[in-house]
This record gives sequence, structure tokens and C-alpha cells, in this order.
Amino acid sequence: VKAYGKECFKFSHNFMKMVFPITEYDNDKDTIKVPSKYHQSTIKVPSKYPASTPQVLRLAEVLEGEMNIEDLLSLLGLSNGGHFRKEYLKPAIEAGFVELTIPDKPTSSKQKYRLTNDGIELKNK
Repeated sequence: VKAYGKECFKFSHNFMKMVFPITEYDNDKDTIKVPSKYHQSTIKVPSKYPASTPQVLRLAEVLEGEMNIEDLLSLLGLSNGGHFRKEYLKPAIEAGFVELTIPDKPTSSKQKYRLTNDGIELKNK
């Protein structure tokens, strides 16, 4: 908060949103420059889709609206829920492509999953 200022952080009941302003993005070098008002530096930006494994891509392909694990397993032709969680769901969530509909109760029997905006963009590509 000291380095970037309070205006960069927004807090709500279940989420924290951080907005870090940039002055320049260099596509060729995958770097951004941060305004000197906040913090003077150039930061290396990782590839936008580093976790786009074939499994994550398949999950993004079949995920429509809000779906539970049973529906996703069926659409993907899988039967092992543990394998699905480890190889498909966890990487997709960690990469920010999929989100939980009940984030404060990840093991709820009513839990469903949906694509984030990045997930929709990935699906469309």
C-alpha cells in the first residue's frame, strides 16, 4: 500500500481488487513500465496463458455457464474426479480461467464452476 497508494486497492466482502497503473507495455519484450509516481521500474510480464495445457484448453472448450463437476466429467469423457481436479480444474483456477460460484465454500456439494473473462477469451481463441 505504501508503494502504490490506497487508490490502487479496492476491498469488498469476498474479494480484493488491485489495479496497478502502467505507462507503457512493450509487446516485443513482454515488459511494462510503472509510473514513477508509484514505483519506478520495468517489470517482466509472463506469457498471458502459461497454464494453457491441453487439459485446461479442453475444460475451457466444454464449460458453458455454470457447471458442476459431474457435468464436466461427463462432457470430457472422464471418470476419475481426482485426476480431473488435479490436471484440469486446479490449473484452470490457478491461471484465472475458471472460478468457483461459491468461493468461500470450495467443497460445497452445490459448488459449480464458470469461466472468467480470461477463460472466455481463451475459449474464443
